[in-house]
Amino acid sequence: MSTTTTKKTVELDPSSCSKIFSHVLKHPHSDVSGLLLTSEEDDDKDDDKDAKKTNDDVVRVLDAIPLFHCESIDCAAMNEIALAHAHAHATSKNARICGMYFANGRNFTTLYTSNNNNDEKEEEEEEEQLLLLPDRAKGLADAIEQHNTTRDDKERGVRMYWYLLLDAGKLKSFVEDPSSTLAPFRVFSRSESNNKSDECGFGRGSALKERADKIVRGPLASADERRRWFDRNVADFDDHFDDVSKDWRNTTA
Repeated sequence: MSTTTTKKTVELDPSSCSKIFSHVLKHPHSDVSGLLLTSEEDDDKDDDKDAKKTNDDVVRVLDAIPLFHCESIDCAAMNEIALAHAHAHATSKNARICGMYFANGRNFTTLYTSNNNNDEKEEEEEEEQLLLLPDRAKGLADAIEQHNTTRDDKERGVRMYWYLLLDAGKLKSFVEDPSSTLAPFRVFSRSESNNKSDECGFGRGSALKERADKIVRGPLASADERRRWFDRNVADFDDHFDDVSKDWRNTTA
């Protein structure tokens, strides 16, 4: 029986889109990272093969949690604290952490700073490197999967995590064109299955791979609505560690 091919898509709802881009644009020259949340109810359909196939076609990101914009991404203790709070928050909302967004601060610096000393080939190689997940982002990806994958998850089988790397070269057109829903990200993923040993653990058994078949879409919005996405004064865990009154959940931002 023939089936209709569905374009595989990561869908950002208005709340997650607003938090992600406000966070990135607030710290354009820093490495910025955050978590993606999806509904836990989607995983309850895993026993249904047709539902599981549909879930693999569309990943619905319902919220985002800004993590860091400083060097905290390299600090294991900071990661542990932030991920523990984020996991508890997601659970209270009947949600789960399904991945991460990351923006390379060097991407903006290279994009808007001309360097006449570099030849064309060197510039192309540097630009290509900036569109790959750096090791510090991969380390955080490992921590996310290890911290948020339970023994029940291992027994149920495959669980996917999605990693969105900002393509700064396409950000301006997305910001300025309210009719565009194609968000400027490259998508990476890694699946973990229940045939791995506990010693290997989740997040260490397979490499992150770019998913050329995956695109990221934001919601349709008017120019005014989109402008508000980029004007939110979001707080991340770096802000919260400096001043506990700053709420990393951004419920009132």
